[in-house]
Amino acid sequence: MKEELVKQLYNNYPDMFRISKDHEGFIRPARVVCDDGWYDIIDQMCWTIKHYVDYKNNYTNEPVEPVVFTLVREKIGGLRVYWDGGDSYVRGVVDMACNMSTKICEVSGRPGDLYAKNGWYKCLAHDMYEELGFTKD
Repeated sequence: MKEELVKQLYNNYPDMFRISKDHEGFIRPARVVCDDGWYDIIDQMCWTIKHYVDYKNNYTNEPVEPVVFTLVREKIGGLRVYWDGGDSYVRGVVDMACNMSTKICEVSGRPGDLYAKNGWYKCLAHDMYEELGFTKD
């Protein structure tokens, strides 16, 4: 993802992408490793989770642990999200975003499907896969 889009996510959701220790003990913000076409999916996932957690923690007697992402990436043609905190509702929001990513082109953000190339999978728009050397699996 372009650095400017990643910075926009960091700026819009600083508590969710805050700097913390990763699994190797290094201190860094959560990484976002995918193409630009999934920006809107990730942004809407973050917006939904942020407002849900804010509501639960400020207006109910059922607080939810804050959500902090450690990694947002592409894997086997779909979005994968790693995080700490939240509850089953947050899990559902993340699952929905990951499922949506398998039908949204990772490059353009348009409708797409999973295509394969040399054992690698990518969700691509129907008019893009051939020019990038992918085939329908």
